[in-house]
Amino acid sequence: MGTAESARYRGETSAVTPEQANDILLAGLCLQTVAFIIFIILLSLCVLRSRNLPSASKLPRLLSILLFISSFLLLLRTTFRLAESAAGIFSFAASTEGLFGGLEYLPVVLTALLWIGIGLRQVLPEQQLGMDGEKLESHESTNA
Repeated sequence: MGTAESARYRGETSAVTPEQANDILLAGLCLQTVAFIIFIILLSLCVLRSRNLPSASKLPRLLSILLFISSFLLLLRTTFRLAESAAGIFSFAASTEGLFGGLEYLPVVLTALLWIGIGLRQVLPEQQLGMDGEKLESHESTNA
């Protein structure tokens, strides 16, 4: 879209018009948003179905919470990008730095900080069961 808009500004021609480039971007963002919503639905089903399993097979509660928070933050960003692109390249949403920082940049930073701050060692159970149901050694005792 940037290339098409730059060519228009310089009075040159490009392979696609800025409108066509924006339509391509919108289609990709729509697909990405729908895929994220499907992922959240499938994640919800997995979490709900794991509640009926023995406690060793359940998804850890903290892991489920982190996945939901991360997913919703990234869905917020994708939805904002969709709305921003639908409004146009020179719209209020596209040209306001506060909206960019708060709805496009901040969700990604918060998601990264969330996963950096809470390591997988804190989220995943230390003891796991093997295929036959016997306890395997913990990760720490295997490394010793």
